[in-house]
Amino acid sequence: MANLPYIALLSLITLFFVYKSFALVTENGTDLIHEACNNTRKYSLCVSALESDPRSLVAPNLFALVKVSLDILKANVTDAHSFVSVLLKNETDERMKRCLQEACLVEYDVALSYIDRAFDYLKSNDYRSLNINIAAVDDSVETCRVCLSPKFQARASSLINRCEIISYLSDIPGTISDSLLQFCLSHPSHPSCIREDHWA
Repeated sequence: MANLPYIALLSLITLFFVYKSFALVTENGTDLIHEACNNTRKYSLCVSALESDPRSLVAPNLFALVKVSLDILKANVTDAHSFVSVLLKNETDERMKRCLQEACLVEYDVALSYIDRAFDYLKSNDYRSLNINIAAVDDSVETCRVCLSPKFQARASSLINRCEIISYLSDIPGTISDSLLQFCLSHPSHPSCIREDHWA
């Protein structure tokens, strides 16, 4: 999830401003949210998702906002997993049942495990590995969506919509962590950039 426009911008401004933007307390939590969402694929969804969590409005920096975005992502994946289970119990079409079981339920289980790993990498300040696992979440959800669409588009529209929303939500921690990774390349001694191997 490259963030080339933002990286180019950073190269044109002073190191003091870069440090302040990422490391110091911001005066306006809303400004921080807009900064975090600026390079996501679905800006409006990113803003509304982060603003729905009160912690975002008092988050001191982008480091704190990654955790909030991961919590939001996990909540939505967990909800979708439960929704698939309900659909599976009530489905009679064997082809769709197979799709729900193998491409959705299983893949959402996998997605949740990737999110848990992402939390561990966040604790370790390993933003590159965090990014890799978030990308894998998107891949798992896409597997479900592709299986359902277009063959079961009408009957599974609610689940397909969930897949699309989760894909956009996964872009939020991915984009923020990519910005943090670029920051840490320039500020490796910053406390939030020092790798620590403490796993939950």
